[in-house]
Formats: sequence, C-alpha cells, structure tokens
Amino acid sequence: MLKQMRMQNFKSWKDTGEIRLAPLTGLFGVNSSGKSAILQLLLLLKQTVESSDRSSVLHLGTPVGAGPYVNLGSMYDLLHNHQRFGSLAVDFNWTLIEPIHISGPAMGPDRTFLDIEEAYFHVSIINDEWESSSYDDSVSGICEQWGPTVERFEYRFRAGDRTYEFGMREKARQQYVVVAGDIDVEQSREILSPNPLKFYGFPDQVHHYCPDIDLSLLMEAFEKQLRHVCYLGPLREHPRMVYELAGEEPPDVGLRGEKSVSALLAAEGKGNPVTEQVSEGLRMLELVDSLDVRPVA
Repeated sequence: MLKQMRMQNFKSWKDTGEIRLAPLTGLFGVNSSGKSAILQLLLLLKQTVESSDRSSVLHLGTPVGAGPYVNLGSMYDLLHNHQRFGSLAVDFNWTLIEPIHISGPAMGPDRTFLDIEEAYFHVSIINDEWESSSYDDSVSGICEQWGPTVERFEYRFRAGDRTYEFGMREKARQQYVVVAGDIDVEQSREILSPNPLKFYGFPDQVHHYCPDIDLSLLMEAFEKQLRHVCYLGPLREHPRMVYELAGEEPPDVGLRGEKSVSALLAAEGKGNPVTEQVSEGLRMLELVDSLDVRPVA
C-alpha cells in the first residue's frame, strides 16, 4: 500500500511536500487547485509501467488520442510553469504487497540475506533535448526535440540496522552508472551501465555486476504496487438493458464502470460475496431494497 508520496514540478505543483496516504484518503480543495494532478501523476506512472515499450521513460499518451488512462501531451506541457529545462521529481514510500526475501550466495541457499517489507523510491526526470536532421517532410534542417530522460532513480529500504540503496544516475549524456550502497566495497563502486528501463528499471547487464542481490525483485515489487492502482473516472457509462458477457474476469470495473457486471459475476463465480456487500451499501444509501446479479443465458 502506498503510504506517502511527494511530487515536484508537476503541472500546478511546484512541490506538494509529503502527502500521507491512508487506506482511505480524501483530497479537498477549490476548483483548479491541483487535486486532479495528484491522481494524474499516479495514472501516468501506472500506464508507463503497463506499457510494452521498455525504452520509453514515460508513457505520456499519444497526440491523436488519449493513452490508456491519461494523455498529458509532452514534458513541456506537464512541467510546472512549462519549464524548458525543468526536472520532475517523484517520491514514494510503500508497504510491499508481498515481502521480498533475498538470499545471497555468501549466506547459503537457506539463509535470508535481506527481508524487505517496506521500501522508498525516488526518481528525477529531466526534459532533455536532442537533435533531429529533419523536422518536416519538405524541409531539411536541424530542429530541437524534447523528451523525458532519467536523471537518477533509487530504491531504499532498511533491513536490520542497515539502510540499503540501489539505483542509477546519469553521469554524462546518455551514460549511466549503477550505485549500490552499503553492500560491500566492491559493489559500492560506480559501474557503467546502459540506459535505465523506463523510469525505474535496471537493465539486464546490471545483474551481472551485482550477483549477490536480485535487483529485478525491487522492480517487480514497484510494478506490482502501481498495477494495483485502479482508477474509476468521473463519468459513468449508462446502464444497458442487456449485457453480453464472454466469461471475462476483469481486474477492476473499468474507467467508466463499464465492466461492473462482469466483475460482479466473476466474483460470484469464485465465491466472493462482493454483490452482497454492494447491495448492503446501496441499501444504506436507500437506493435499492436488494441487488442480485446472475447470468440468464
């Protein structure tokens, strides 16, 4: 579960400061005060995690249509005050959905090297420029193109009385080093590495340099947390007279609630009393006497 977050230079926010997140968190404020921006950041990171393009730092959406959850245009559009050379920074503290148990070769196959239940993540992304030899089908020349580049990212966690830190930072243009802190002298040195995967991932080559710890477990834990973020948008799909189902088991009810019936039926098929809980909630709101969902053909 996400416990705390902070974002800097995102849309209307210069710096949100530390935002404490609880099982139920309410955001209140006047119109255009930045409430939606906090949700948009989470959705931006979620759709990047779920994107199949491992080389794209951020999946911002497409010019001709919305991305899976949000379409934010370009880095220039989303950076605070439209900074040309701005830097977007994001911090998270979260409790892992499933604890990570890492065994090191020196500890033996049955000895736990690190036992991780809570972690911290930080990333700094800059609006970088690169040159293109052609910016129009009919005109040749040099034009500046702008896009997100990872300045640095890091994972941090405590195990026992020690704090461990693993990450990557840009040492020169498109040249990165891996930083592995508080393991041993050999692993703490800076190691040249290819570019990060998206905004949070270690490339495969890094695992050869740090064989005593599986860094992919940190990435998987971070991905799992963001994949568990489910968004229900402000607009709802109108009820239909007939719902045609193909036996799907959706992970959520969809952006507009369009998968609600499928989700309820899938839960009922697994013996999960979700429909009963929804019915009780609707009765408390005095909207229905009862609710029953079942296939009729």
